[in-house]
Amino acid sequence: RTDADGKYEFFPVIPGDYRLYEASRETVPTPQNCNVSFAKDPANYRSTTNNAFEQFSVVDAEINGKDFGDIQGPTFEPDNTGSILAGNVEFYAHKFTAKSTGSVDFISSSSGGATVGWSSVIYQDLDCNGQLETAEANAPVASNLATIAGQDICLINKVYAPTGVSAGETFSNIISADFNFNNNALAGTTTLKVTDLSKAAANDPVLGSSKLELRKTVQNITQSSAETETQNQAKPGDTLKYRIYYSNTGTGSITDLEIKDVVPAFTTLSGSPDCETPLPASLTSCSGNVSGGNIEWTFGVGDVLDGGAQGVVSYEVIID
Repeated sequence: RTDADGKYEFFPVIPGDYRLYEASRETVPTPQNCNVSFAKDPANYRSTTNNAFEQFSVVDAEINGKDFGDIQGPTFEPDNTGSILAGNVEFYAHKFTAKSTGSVDFISSSSGGATVGWSSVIYQDLDCNGQLETAEANAPVASNLATIAGQDICLINKVYAPTGVSAGETFSNIISADFNFNNNALAGTTTLKVTDLSKAAANDPVLGSSKLELRKTVQNITQSSAETETQNQAKPGDTLKYRIYYSNTGTGSITDLEIKDVVPAFTTLSGSPDCETPLPASLTSCSGNVSGGNIEWTFGVGDVLDGGAQGVVSYEVIID
C-alpha cells in the first residue's frame, strides 16, 4: 500500500524474476487476486502510465523508478431546467473543474424548439458569479481553453425564446466538454455533458409579459456631430457621449432592471455615468457606478419598469 505521497516498497524480497503491477482495491498484505491480469486503476481515475511493468530481475540491490501514474477526471455540472417567456432570455450557469492540466473545448447542440428563432450562445463567466457582465458578453467562450488543476471554468448559456413560441414548447441544449489530458497517450480524452432544458411559459393574462429593449448611440461632443447608432468620427482628445435608451416594449413590468456597459478601449471615462431625467414614472431613483472599466446603472429597491415605459442613461469618454 502506498503512503500519502504515493511511495511504496517491498522488503525483504527474495532474488528472482518479478512483475510489478497496480492492484487498486485489493487487500493487503494478502490480496484476493494475484495476477497481472487483475491490474486496475483506483476508482474514478485513469492511467497516465501502464498499469504493469515487464518482467525484471531482483538481486541484492535497490530498484527504483517503478512508478505508476493515475489522474482523476474532470467534473462538469449541473443540468438545468427553466421556464422562459416568449421574446425573453434565460441564463443557465455551469462549472467545469479539471483535476489536472490539459485543455477543454465546449460544444453546444440543440434540439426541440419547433418554432423558428430559438437560439443559444455560451459565454465564459470569468469571475464565476453566475451573472453575465458586459465585458464577458462581448464574445462567446473561446476554444481549446487551458486548464489548471483545481481551477474552475464557469460558463453561462444564454437561451432566447422567439416571440411567436407557444406555451409548453421545449428547447434542449446539450453542452459537451471535450477534455484532453495534456496529450497523454494513455489518458487520452474524455467527454462530459450537461443539459439545459427550457420550456416556454404562458404569458400571465393579468400581468402580461415584459420585454426589455436597449438602443445605444454615440455623439462627438467636441465636434458637435450628430447622434448616431452606427459610428462616429473622432480624434485624440475629443469627447464622445454614449447614450443607452432602455424601454419595456411588453405589457408586464420588469422587476429586476439593471443596465451595464464597458468603457471602450483606448478611451478614458470623463466624469460620472448619468441617469438622464426625467426618469420613467415607475422608477424612484437611478445611480451609475464604475468598477474598473465596467459601468452599471441600478435603480431603486422595489422599482419596476412598467410596460411602455422608457428612459435614458449616458456617459462620456475622452479618446486617448
